[in-house]
Amino acid sequence: MELVYLWVEEYKNIKGQEFNFSSKFNCHYDEVNKELTIKDNPKHIFNFFGEDINVTAIVGKNGSGKSSILEVIENIYMDNNIVSGVIFCFEVNGKKVCISNIDIKHKGDFEINIIEFTLPFIGNLSPHNLGFNFLTYSAEIPYPSKDDRKKFFYERGKAISLHQEDIYEMAANYLDSDFHLSSFMFLPEKIYILQNNDRLNILHESIKPAVAVRSNNPENGFPFEDSHDERDNFGTSNILEAYFVNKFVENDLSHILFDGTGFDHPKHGYNIEILEEIYNQEEYGLNDEKYNLDEFNTLLEKRIFEKHSLNEEDKVLIEKYKWFLKFDFEDKEKRKYSDLSHGEKTIYGQLLNIYHKSNILVDTSMLIVLDEPELSLHPQWQKSYMNELFDSVFYLRKQLHFIITTHSPFLLSDIPKQNIIFLDKYKKDDEKVNNETQKEGNCKVFIDGLKEKEQTFGANIHTLLSDNFFMDNGLMGEFAKKKIQEIMDFLNDTKTIEEISTKKEQIKQVIDAIGEPFLKQKLLEMYYKKFKDEASKKARKDELLAEQKRIEAELKNYG
Repeated sequence: MELVYLWVEEYKNIKGQEFNFSSKFNCHYDEVNKELTIKDNPKHIFNFFGEDINVTAIVGKNGSGKSSILEVIENIYMDNNIVSGVIFCFEVNGKKVCISNIDIKHKGDFEINIIEFTLPFIGNLSPHNLGFNFLTYSAEIPYPSKDDRKKFFYERGKAISLHQEDIYEMAANYLDSDFHLSSFMFLPEKIYILQNNDRLNILHESIKPAVAVRSNNPENGFPFEDSHDERDNFGTSNILEAYFVNKFVENDLSHILFDGTGFDHPKHGYNIEILEEIYNQEEYGLNDEKYNLDEFNTLLEKRIFEKHSLNEEDKVLIEKYKWFLKFDFEDKEKRKYSDLSHGEKTIYGQLLNIYHKSNILVDTSMLIVLDEPELSLHPQWQKSYMNELFDSVFYLRKQLHFIITTHSPFLLSDIPKQNIIFLDKYKKDDEKVNNETQKEGNCKVFIDGLKEKEQTFGANIHTLLSDNFFMDNGLMGEFAKKKIQEIMDFLNDTKTIEEISTKKEQIKQVIDAIGEPFLKQKLLEMYYKKFKDEASKKARKDELLAEQKRIEAELKNYG
């Protein structure tokens, strides 16, 4: 599956913008004539990233519209209402389809199926029902509001998860699979299972307000405001995870929910609402499945599972109690998952997620959205990320289209420019802002890509960073720039030597600390021109003699 083109009439800071997601085609929508033109791109390199794998990167500064584009795509896929006109074109199994809620005419090199719909979105015309699935990862997942709790409970499995119990489930399933990483070979040989005391402590704390409600003693109750804060502090899902103790599930909770004690007191209504909703969630089955403490302890006694000894019965028990367990893994090099760095855990978890969820879904085509996956990764891992990604999905044999938002030149050096959407923001001196067809700050597709360089693929990281698209006013840190400017001001000042002599030693120390050779040399020349006392002259002479010696030694290499 490949997302080809998106045009958005108006959404947040996007107004009348088009986005080409496929390097196979050149697409353009003429708003005046209502004509959509799609033509083959003669410069497209087939199977560049591997067979049936495509990548589109979206790059831009904060506020340029990266997240808004992803929201539009997700809204279309999830059948959510689209509040303005959209054109959404994709190719799946050789079939080219455009979904649109505006009147369009097609021009181009081939036939395309245009499906028109009216608001609200018609469910059976969604991309999901036309043959592909959707997977998303974001480094920041906000805590759901009260109104979104049910949606959170039922839909969170569709996103990539880095929770430890989910990592266990995936690692256990792929101990003997084709999943592999080229430079980071952490493949578990053993699984360690331990009691999760943090969650059991939450259990103790979360039971107390409910028991106080049962006693019908308002003085001991958990105030409404506090319960709301407490709920937000460790999350409704963590309260849910805590209700495992058999006695509480069978006795206290059932009394609270069904005997009416304390229900009418306003200080306790919110607690009861949460507990009742949790208790009746089909996904967790607390109202028909009782947890068994002996069963749980038996599982803990086994503690270590070898690579080939994890049988189906063990898997069932671990799945049942996984919210109350914590896991560790060990590979053949005796490395433990718990000892990995945060970045190593992140990249391992991301790629294992992608492999696992792509593998279990029956769809042969997938759109995988990765929202700034490089966050928290060391530059070395950013440099390796794309290669690891392609290696991890090599054996899936599915049509995959990765859409990656990023700030990282490390990722972009592995992606050709024609596979990158460059975003900028309209500025007050732009023509479209002056004629009021756009607002200052609106999303602007930067057609020419990088401002100074021709290509991204294979480009030197420093070269990419130095482009003004990534970094205005050069690569030097602002503090260093300020400090150096202060030195230049001192050295250019008309004040006498006596007036600035107290700064002499400090100025020399700062110049010596500068890492850029040309700048350092120029500042030294300014320094010795300013300070001409005997000590300064001798220091300068020693430096020049040392430089002369270095040059003479280098000249000997040339005969």
